[in-house]
Amino acid sequence: MITNEVYETIDEILGDKDKRFFSSGFKNVRHLFNNISISPCQNELTAKCSAIYPENWSVKADGTVLKPHVSTLDILVFVFCLNTLFASHIYQLSNNQIGDIWIKKVTIKAGSEPEYKLEDIDIHTRFLSTAETGNDRYNSVFSNEIAGFSIVIELEHDINSMTTKDIFYSSIKDAGSAIAGYCTQLVEKNKIYDLSNICIDKNSQSLSSIVNIRKTETISDNNIYSIIDLFACASQQMQALIYRVDSIERKCSNNLWMRKVEIEYKKPVSTLKSFRQSVYISKSKILRMKESTWRIADFKCIVDSPSNPLSVSVSLAHEIPESVINTGHKKVS
Repeated sequence: MITNEVYETIDEILGDKDKRFFSSGFKNVRHLFNNISISPCQNELTAKCSAIYPENWSVKADGTVLKPHVSTLDILVFVFCLNTLFASHIYQLSNNQIGDIWIKKVTIKAGSEPEYKLEDIDIHTRFLSTAETGNDRYNSVFSNEIAGFSIVIELEHDINSMTTKDIFYSSIKDAGSAIAGYCTQLVEKNKIYDLSNICIDKNSQSLSSIVNIRKTETISDNNIYSIIDLFACASQQMQALIYRVDSIERKCSNNLWMRKVEIEYKKPVSTLKSFRQSVYISKSKILRMKESTWRIADFKCIVDSPSNPLSVSVSLAHEIPESVINTGHKKVS
């Protein structure tokens, strides 16, 4: 039995990149931050966040548009912006130092069900610790609670001085151009994700591809892929792999539910060249819940490089359509 499949691009499996969330749709979501209150003495930040989705955020081949919910990418944008703001205030960072903040690690645990409230979402952040890493750099750890998600994030940064002064911003724009610019550039709309030379091994339940992230125009001198860039590409790979394992076409699929995500970005990956990135299923099982059939799968993702700069672990669930189950094509493992 032939278990290997080769595709020229990932669009052959998932469809037009301009109509998919992880390739294009998430870039059109507007993220708003309001009523931001920082209290260094209480080690906490509170704020209201919103994710404004366009009507065509994710369109299937038959024209179906799914109901949006707070996504893992929304959560990454929320915590990256607000935790960066928190660290920059506590340690009184300059604009250049804000630009040098490095997000090294993030762990996300989702709630028990999707959150469909997309506006004025409460976020509560606690500053946990700071430790010196050497070379006059420091690691700070923050915990966050938002929309049923629990998130822990580790930032590497400089220190100028330390303040205990409370501060309030009515919106993120009031926090200064460096922070506002940082939040804007987290999701660059002019980036295009090309995933090509797709190789799937159904026997080992793995997928590898060449990743090339290019810009339609040059708007900055930043030649480093962000965690969001790499995670969005890995998400497409995981989506394609789980669809092929279960013989599902995207037009028949339901929303993917990322139950837990761990990302460690140890070394910057340059945008000046393409690279090979691989995902594989380390463990999976079929569950019957509320008269529906689900696959729960644990994924690993790595950049194929001796330095192993990026590692991603995701526990993902998706509902297997009854139409697929009834054909007998579902792979049970």
